[in-house]
Amino acid sequence: MLHLFQKYHYVPPCPRCGSKKTGRFLYVANPTLGVEKIIGSCLRRGELTQVICGFGESQETNVYCEDCGCEWMTQIKELPLTDERIMQESKDREITNEKTYNMLHHQELLKEQKKQEKKNKRLRKIRKIKSSLIIKTNSEQLNKKKRQNEKLPPILQKHKK
Repeated sequence: MLHLFQKYHYVPPCPRCGSKKTGRFLYVANPTLGVEKIIGSCLRRGELTQVICGFGESQETNVYCEDCGCEWMTQIKELPLTDERIMQESKDREITNEKTYNMLHHQELLKEQKKQEKKNKRLRKIRKIKSSLIIKTNSEQLNKKKRQNEKLPPILQKHKK
């Protein structure tokens, strides 16, 4: 039987509480670009990940525990694992399909929210332009009436009002 291996970043259990719910920090220069994709991809591979803005210094912590909040520095091993073994790592870290789904769904909601904000911004601009046109039109009509009244004899101007 042929086994396919995938690259897996193994983080050892927490030295403080012994929990297997441990993950790694990923340092990125610009966290706004595709953070949800990175985290979603890691979750699908059974890895817990937190993205941090900046560049990781060699003295900084690179792993964390979700249970007790401990952060420490350790070597992250890159292991070739089978799908079955990755599933076991996911279970050990309590990564469920629901957690992955929620992360990806959150990403879709953010995209939809940004689209709606752009649409609302455009609508506000259109309304502002329309209202300024209406104000100009109303003031033009009033000026036109005034000019018409000025052309009439004074006796007719009083009765027309």
